[in-house]
Amino acid sequence: MYLLASSTATVMTIIWVIVILGSIILELATPNLTSVWFAIGGAVALVLNLLQLPLWLQLLVFILVSGALLFSIGKIARKKFLTKQVKTNVDAVIGQTLTIIKSTSENEPATVKYNGIYWNAVASDASPLHKGDVIIVTSVQGNKFIVKPSK
Repeated sequence: MYLLASSTATVMTIIWVIVILGSIILELATPNLTSVWFAIGGAVALVLNLLQLPLWLQLLVFILVSGALLFSIGKIARKKFLTKQVKTNVDAVIGQTLTIIKSTSENEPATVKYNGIYWNAVASDASPLHKGDVIIVTSVQGNKFIVKPSK
């Protein structure tokens, strides 16, 4: 009987080490702070296995520890360590408030200056834009900003 319990403990030790290493490798491959919590839960379960505690307790503790870390600390860690996507280039201008520096004329769009560069601006409703109007960029089409009046 002891031989059977001993071999089960050895097999479970190997399984817990595989769970830990697999979770760490998965976390390194997909850095979204999800798998690391299973590695910690696996480590706790491994300690319980080495203390020769029952398999059902090892599994229960693994699930509870991994789940608790994933849903509590995981949320906080993702907010703190995972960076938000920074808008660059053209995407960065959408939503910006700018001022018209040259009014719309009969055949020409208005002009705005963004980051030191002059851009054409056209109202989304095709209304005329006047020098000094404050507008919000809603999209970019080619080399012109599509804008709407700022309220």
